[in-house]
Amino acid sequence: MDGTRQTRSSGFLVHHNRFPKPRNGQLVAGVLLLCLCLLLGTVTLDTRQIPLIVNLTLPFNPAVETAINQLQGILETIGAILLPVSLLLLALLKLAAYRSPRMSQIDLWSSREFTRSGMRQLSIPGLTWLFAGSIPVIASLGVALAIMTTSIGNEIVHGPNKPIQTALTRLTPGNSLVVQYSADMPMLQSNIPISLAKRVEAQAARKRIQVYQLGQNLSSLTVGGQTATALTLGVAVKKNSSLSWNPSLGCNNVPVIMSRSMGSYAGELGTDDGVGIRVVANRSGLSAMNRVGVVMDQSALAQCLDGSRLAPINAIVLKAPLSTAKHLLAMAKTPGQVATVITKAQYLSNSEKFWTSNVKPITNILAVISGLLALVAMAGTIASRLSRNRREYAAKLAAGVGVGTLRAVEVLRALKDGVVATIVGSLCSMIIIPALSLTESGFHPSWTSGDALVGASIGLLGCLGGAFFRTAHLDRAVDFRESTKI
Repeated sequence: MDGTRQTRSSGFLVHHNRFPKPRNGQLVAGVLLLCLCLLLGTVTLDTRQIPLIVNLTLPFNPAVETAINQLQGILETIGAILLPVSLLLLALLKLAAYRSPRMSQIDLWSSREFTRSGMRQLSIPGLTWLFAGSIPVIASLGVALAIMTTSIGNEIVHGPNKPIQTALTRLTPGNSLVVQYSADMPMLQSNIPISLAKRVEAQAARKRIQVYQLGQNLSSLTVGGQTATALTLGVAVKKNSSLSWNPSLGCNNVPVIMSRSMGSYAGELGTDDGVGIRVVANRSGLSAMNRVGVVMDQSALAQCLDGSRLAPINAIVLKAPLSTAKHLLAMAKTPGQVATVITKAQYLSNSEKFWTSNVKPITNILAVISGLLALVAMAGTIASRLSRNRREYAAKLAAGVGVGTLRAVEVLRALKDGVVATIVGSLCSMIIIPALSLTESGFHPSWTSGDALVGASIGLLGCLGGAFFRTAHLDRAVDFRESTKI
């Protein structure tokens, strides 16, 4: 030989004197990376004392907010149409395959891998006859994430109404509310003077209409060694009620009904904004997100939490039609007093609109990002499968199988993957969503069929979009003249 020393390593001959010569570009790249490392280390140490913040904002656009808020309804509609249509197409294919050899072949090819070289995926062999033999993990995660973000958004929108709805339904029944402004809601403090409340009660008593005062206070709660933020509601109670407060005892040992989410027991003592309280009962449905619901006598709330028995109240609930309530308020109001009558439904709707405009766009954007994740994941999966099966597909093209047939195989495989991702993602989210209640007091998201339809649209659109994108030029990706060379 030429005297070159050779060794054998892992089946390859290594020529020790035939390595490529060092290049100047490698030296420059090494120096740049070293400088970047030193710079990043210095910046990291500095930002521990002075955080580096990049704050780029764009002006608020109501049209963008409206469009994003409509995304959930659009995705639900798409899912409601696309999921049954997908199942129908798969069913028709299976039935057609019983008599058509071509359809049978397409179905079989779309349900299995031609080669498993370099393939790592979660496979379920028994699933092949119905869909495909593997589970698209990333697409399933995209579906689960879309369902979870939609569920969280719904809880944030509807959750704050739960304690108020409980109070208006169980504790202060009535359809009409006297509030300060028509846009009032739980997050906006309504102030009705106690003098006006007394006059409304007097007018209602003449017509034998039931009337209830409703107070509200955002406070800090400590019970059983636990501290939480609270939404304290004050309601008018009868003297023989377990909630009745005796003013002569002062602001100590005030009886309250506590939300079950706090985990307290009857007779347990605690404080509400420093006021001593005693739990007389626990009730579900009183908590909102990050707010533990507490109910006490309205006179105790005014005297002990608001500082005066003459403090304004949040609302007056009348068990009367809206027109009657407006007439009573008109009779009771004095010139200059600001108050109006709205329905309970409008009061709750005001709250939902507030949270929809503040939170829903963010969760809808996260759902769309989940769809993009599924699309990119499935496009990558299909590209990998085409590369892995290139020789097999090239052989089929050389044997006379049309490009349209192979494209139908990949699209059908994507459709099967989309259905499987929808099923798996829905089941996973059904397990994960209840566990989210452990993360925050009063946070109780629910899995709904509407949320699942959003996930279905995300999974199916992502899988089919990835398939159409990758198979648009299938004849170029699989060139049988190149792939079948020996």
